[in-house]
Amino acid sequence: MQVVLDTLKKEEERKLQELVKALEEAEKAIKSLVMHQASLNIDNLTIQGGAALKLITDDLRADAERINLQVQPPFQPSRS
Repeated sequence: MQVVLDTLKKEEERKLQELVKALEEAEKAIKSLVMHQASLNIDNLTIQGGAALKLITDDLRADAERINLQVQPPFQPSRS
């Protein structure tokens, strides 16, 4: 009886370890997606320029891991 209980306990522990690993991988993927989307948002707001630049918050920079970002006005080609 004890052998069966030990076997079941080991199997349960193995499954829990697999779930922990899957959760860690999911958290890593979500963090990467949030960072990527925040970075795209900053790029889009920068391209829009003007009032849109005010929407680039410290939180958005932190999500994009672009804390030291200096916002530049969008490039305006000269019209010759």
